[in-house]
Amino acid sequence: MPFAMANGANLYYELVGRGEPMVLLGGSGFGRQNVEPLIPYFEDRYEMLWFDQRGYGQSEGTGLEAGTIDVWADDVPALMDVVGWERAHINSTSFGSMVALATAIRHPERCRSLVIQGFFAKPDVPTKLLFEGWDDHSRGSGFSHGFAAHLAFDALEPEFLEAHPETVDDIARMLTEGTPLETWWAAHVAMHDLDLGDGLADCPVPTLVIAGEFDRVTPLDMLPSGIGMRATADRMPNAELFIFEGGGHVTILEHEKEHAEAILDFIAALTEVRATT
Repeated sequence: MPFAMANGANLYYELVGRGEPMVLLGGSGFGRQNVEPLIPYFEDRYEMLWFDQRGYGQSEGTGLEAGTIDVWADDVPALMDVVGWERAHINSTSFGSMVALATAIRHPERCRSLVIQGFFAKPDVPTKLLFEGWDDHSRGSGFSHGFAAHLAFDALEPEFLEAHPETVDDIARMLTEGTPLETWWAAHVAMHDLDLGDGLADCPVPTLVIAGEFDRVTPLDMLPSGIGMRATADRMPNAELFIFEGGGHVTILEHEKEHAEAILDFIAALTEVRATT
């Protein structure tokens, strides 16, 4: 099992597939398993750095007591250094997309492209209240099956849950097996304080923003106190917005094949443009 000391923490990682370098970043509750459904779509074209972010799975949680998104973001180029990558595509979801966006702002020279989905650049007041509710619930019950059901109701399309009720069991398993409660709470503190607004206009990285039309966790359009996905795409100079009509927060599950195809098409178009210039 490969471990590497990166940015002061011992991180677990795997290299999967072959081709151009791609970093995968999962969400706040599920670690690297969150992006696992995408691997079959990419493994013949990309070599993927699939790792447990700081505090998740088998990786150390050093430094999260007073951590910010910047701590997780700086882990990305540090781990790329370990595997010998100068630049990579950054492919992410949910909390991982906040880490990815911060990575692109802080280290644009390390990013070939950026794919961000189910995120915000700054939370509005209702979103902060949602996280406060999740934290109070989890402090009282831990990662119970009922808590997993609560998350599933908030994050997934009702039609998807109707067809896949077993997803609640999957969520409960990923939470209990790979996400210490202390990491869950630390990620929410970092998200509560997040404000990447000042860096968006100056971030040159080609970016695909993927959004669910009815995402209730990280809404496509936030209230004036926040910066949602549409506003992020509007502010970034090289971003395009892809919206799943009727989609919720977890399009990586709800629309797995279409989600992967949108990313493949985006990167292929970038490659074609670069080849002709």
